[in-house]
Amino acid sequence: MMTVSREVSSLKYFEISQHGGSADKIVYIPEIAERELDNAHGIVRQINDPKGKEFLNFYGMPYPIMSDKLKNTLKPYLPDAIGIPLSLANPSLNFVVIYWLLNLELVDNQGYNADKRLIINSSDISSKKIFKTKTGRIDRVIVDFDIAELILRSSIVDIQFSEISVI
Repeated sequence: MMTVSREVSSLKYFEISQHGGSADKIVYIPEIAERELDNAHGIVRQINDPKGKEFLNFYGMPYPIMSDKLKNTLKPYLPDAIGIPLSLANPSLNFVVIYWLLNLELVDNQGYNADKRLIINSSDISSKKIFKTKTGRIDRVIVDFDIAELILRSSIVDIQFSEISVI
């Protein structure tokens, strides 16, 4: 049986993305204006869809947000990274769900390699467990091996991981 040393596993990082569910089954998160991101009391959005749809645990757009369930799973690793609440209300279903806008440290990236993997310089990461990087206008959330494993073990099934290159 082969064992992986702690040092090697800590150099593995993954981009989190929402699962690619079909458009008619998942809720699309309404736009959020830049000026609203300073609202410490949170943001409320109404969803006018009479059908029950799936609320994912992670959405990458328009800004990275996580469900309350995912936030509670990661809270020990993210004490200062949980930003403001985003409440999504569907009055026709009498349903409200809470998400959290992430307040993560921004790390520069080096673009993509030939395998289309995002490249991050190891000296920019230091010992960060979770951070974000920008490609164009899109924020990408990056987690280390331990966080990815924690999410997988917590039965959160609607999140995908793509390994990035750390140089």
